Amino acid sequence: MAEVKVYNLDGTEKETLKLSDVVFKASINENVIKDVLTSYLSNQRKSYAHTKTRADVRGGGKKPWKQKGTGRARHGSIRSPLWVGGGVTFGPTKERNYKVKINKKLKDRVMGMLLTDKLASNNLIVVDTLKFETPKTKTLISTVKNLLTKLGKEMKGRGLVVSEKDDNLKLSSRNITRLDYAVAGDLSPLSVVNNEYLVIDSKSLKGLEKRILKDKDKK
Repeated sequence: MAEVKVYNLDGTEKETLKLSDVVFKASINENVIKDVLTSYLSNQRKSYAHTKTRADVRGGGKKPWKQKGTGRARHGSIRSPLWVGGGVTFGPTKERNYKVKINKKLKDRVMGMLLTDKLASNNLIVVDTLKFETPKTKTLISTVKNLLTKLGKEMKGRGLVVSEKDDNLKLSSRNITRLDYAVAGDLSPLSVVNNEYLVIDSKSLKGLEKRILKDKDKK
């Protein structure tokens, strides 16, 4: 059975937490991980490029000249795509949909793979609690930095702090460029991948484990 050490915020080892092998010793499939991460990025994508067709361009209601007898080519509107200032044929529109559907069970399966990788690389840091009485950015930075130092790590890469919903943590972390905050129930695989180390309280970790196991049991 997989195990992980649980620390106090001062870096003192408190206990050893037993974890499910189904979640924390999952076989890693890089292609599946790529598909899920691509879906998250696609779903965040917004369409800004927009062109107008001849029906959208203002003006051009009147035929520019009569059909015959002028010696010029026949035209029905100055807003034809053939004219400067006319509409665009087959141009991009804001209505384009980039959404990619990924099943919830597959998302949780990938989450298990990523947690397995974090545990194997010793970048999964579990603490007994992540509660702060006041929203102080300086306190959060110093606490996480001291914790990593005690564990022989440096606060060089990006980090992610995960707990139950906590306004103090949210306010404390929003001005820190290298430290993100996420609620355990809303944690996405993309957030886990984008951060080198993961600081999470034991309750949230067991909640993630329970959610992944529950989806695996569904048929």
